[in-house]
Amino acid sequence: MYKEEKEDIIEAYQLNMQRRYCRGKLIVYIIAICNIIFTLLGNCLGNFNIINIIVQIGLSIALLNGVNWARWLFVIGAVLTLLFTLYIYTS
Repeated sequence: MYKEEKEDIIEAYQLNMQRRYCRGKLIVYIIAICNIIFTLLGNCLGNFNIINIIVQIGLSIALLNGVNWARWLFVIGAVLTLLFTLYIYTS
């Protein structure tokens, strides 16, 4: 009976990890796709900058491929954007 309980626990753990992996992958895809969409919209509505488009699409592709430094660049970019936005609206 102990062996069956242990197998059930392992199976439940593996199922939980599979769900978390799928959820994380979905979040990464949403972030990358939104980044591409907002980059294209921002360049169409504002100043067109082909280098910005190439860099943002490259970062999104790197993020989708699991490149670790791409995640940190997205975090740094989000923090800088937040700080810049707060500075603009508070001054």
